Amino acid sequence: MSEKEEASQFNLSISGPDFKFAVGLFAMVGLTLGLTGAFAFSYFNEGGATSGILTGLLSIIVLTIGFLLGPVVAMVVGLRVYGSDADSDTKYTTSGIGSFVGYIVMIVVLVLVSRSD
Repeated sequence: MSEKEEASQFNLSISGPDFKFAVGLFAMVGLTLGLTGAFAFSYFNEGGATSGILTGLLSIIVLTIGFLLGPVVAMVVGLRVYGSDADSDTKYTTSGIGSFVGYIVMIVVLVLVSRSD
């Protein structure tokens, strides 16, 4: 079999339960980080001259942690999907697309939950 024939046989199917796990795990991480940020914002937002500065710094810290935590969660998703019963092409596709969509969901949930005043 030639290399061109092998490349044309790539399977782009996604495993449903593994995809749901990936997006759900990212959403849960975004929710927990967002709630942590919301509690911290409410704690520092009690007034005073420095509350605006502290809230701004805290929002930058929470978003930075969210952005940097994404690859760690993607690694956990990849390891979980690798242990599934699907074939290799399905594992790679599910892990990649699930991590991509999950990362976007995590950031959106993080921003929406942390800034819900």
